[in-house]
Amino acid sequence: MIAQMVFGFLLGLVALLSALFYAGPGERGEQKSQAYALGFVAYRNAVNAYALEHKTPGTVPESALELPTGFMAGDWTNAVVSDGAGGLICYVYAPSGGDEILAIQDLLHYSAAVGWNNHGVLYRNGSFYPLPDFIAHGSVVSLIGIQ
Repeated sequence: MIAQMVFGFLLGLVALLSALFYAGPGERGEQKSQAYALGFVAYRNAVNAYALEHKTPGTVPESALELPTGFMAGDWTNAVVSDGAGGLICYVYAPSGGDEILAIQDLLHYSAAVGWNNHGVLYRNGSFYPLPDFIAHGSVVSLIGIQ
């Protein structure tokens, strides 16, 4: 009986380790998209926290951000600009493909504040919001309003 329990435990351990250390081609792509999404969301959260606290237009310098230990920078960019009505809008954006955008949206539970730039318009879950020209077509975009 004990031998069967030990064998079952070892078999489960081997299955777990093989799942962790072997990823087929499709799984590698998914893991890459998920890693990209985690990095983007960490960067977005840090930029948003800074923008909400300081409320000044411009680009938030990465050195001013409180990022997690071991954070590896990506191609992410940010800008805080006037909304034309006395408030500010904080944009966090990055070049990305469809898999990365879907992973980010999934991670953020399909937030209405996240989508992608489709020819100058933030497309998200069937709704649209005009974007400034400095955000490239196809980029993943997150925005928040700051009062």
